[in-house]
Amino acid sequence: MIEKIYNSIGSRLLSKQTGLKIPKLKAIFKNGIPKNAVSMDIVEIETDFGAGKKIISSYRTKNGNLIKRITEDENKRTIGVSEYKEDLSLGDKVKEIVRKKFSAEEETQHIREKISVKTQSNINIINRIKLVITSHSNSTISEKQIYEEFTQRTKNRKYVETIAERSANAKFIEKNILTNIADIERLEKDAYLFIRNYDNKNFTKQIFEQAKKIQNLHNKKVNLSFINFPGLRGAAFLNCISINLKLNSDKPHLVNTINHELRHQYQKMLKKQLGFFNFLFGKVPKNTSLTKKEISLARKYYIAEIFYSPNGLNRIQYEDNFLEVDARKYGETALKDYEKSTQYLQSLFPKAAKKLFE
Repeated sequence: MIEKIYNSIGSRLLSKQTGLKIPKLKAIFKNGIPKNAVSMDIVEIETDFGAGKKIISSYRTKNGNLIKRITEDENKRTIGVSEYKEDLSLGDKVKEIVRKKFSAEEETQHIREKISVKTQSNINIINRIKLVITSHSNSTISEKQIYEEFTQRTKNRKYVETIAERSANAKFIEKNILTNIADIERLEKDAYLFIRNYDNKNFTKQIFEQAKKIQNLHNKKVNLSFINFPGLRGAAFLNCISINLKLNSDKPHLVNTINHELRHQYQKMLKKQLGFFNFLFGKVPKNTSLTKKEISLARKYYIAEIFYSPNGLNRIQYEDNFLEVDARKYGETALKDYEKSTQYLQSLFPKAAKKLFE
């Protein structure tokens, strides 16, 4: 099938092959074939009124569902990669798309998009969350995040948009919020709004810095690392906390675990500031900046440590230890703040699937 006429943006179809079976193509396309792909479509498009070309390879499952799309230019250079996933849990159909686009201006766009469609009175109500992160050649980063609801039959649109610029060291330079439905002052106080649609690893890095400030650890050197130990969500040791992304597979778990582990670092810091001999002899350090409450807490931490056995077989004794009770309290408090943020966004888009806000 050849389309000879250019459309309004200067593109025309050159060739199209559909339903190509993967087993026969593995020798040709050794890399990039996703797991569960059974068939492949290849489309060639002439662009810019003949000045350029795109080759689009689309991979599908045995049910015909699109799972990956790779776009190349006339020189076989990859200029875009998209991955598609559909989630049908809890009866909500949510399509998630993760894209990566490379442009000639030395920019890379990372795009994360979730879409749900709900039919009401024969009208499709479309809810979408989209995050576009553009990395520029000068190492600065632009971010645009959109929460929106609209239909295909009307221009009425409910939206919350966030616009941000970040420096090369990932610090926010400027933030802005646009909306026609929400309380902007409330959104401005939301510590998670600008980052909640990051992938889990980058989300973790951002909330780690926030949580350090909340827990008065911003002046203490604490590093973040990632682990993959079976059965271990997180750990705090020396000047480091470690997070298992596989066992903290969603953002609520990440918020809880990071704040829990950072509280253990706070406990260590407070004990060090009091000092073991001051604890042992009931004294207060000279010229200390510790408050009475902090001194009392530090003494409780020292006492709890005597009976603390993270690797012990008595799980109840471990969980009832004050060091764990105190850390859980701070993890759960942070989790409640995150859930309040989520609930407010859900209230603005009541027709949207809840999975859009996870």
